[in-house]
Amino acid sequence: MSESSAEPIAQVEAALTIDDRFLEVTGTPRALVRDCIRRALLCHDGNVAETIAWMESPNRSLDDVSPSSLIHRGAAQLLLRTLHAQEEIYG
Repeated sequence: MSESSAEPIAQVEAALTIDDRFLEVTGTPRALVRDCIRRALLCHDGNVAETIAWMESPNRSLDDVSPSSLIHRGAAQLLLRTLHAQEEIYG
């Protein structure tokens, strides 16, 4: 992963409190979370603020993420499950 693509991913991780504790409790590999965030960023044209807003929205929908792309939908489904777990850990 290039440094230029890692910075926005790190910004999203920090905003969503995806930290070592979260990864340990959920058993989610960091590489998998980062790949999902990368795909979500692609769906939002690389806009970090829009990606974070979508991920934090209680009304987030898979239809908002590139419904024509099965890869993106799969990543979005995983991300929604991950975020649900994050909400249970951190409230």
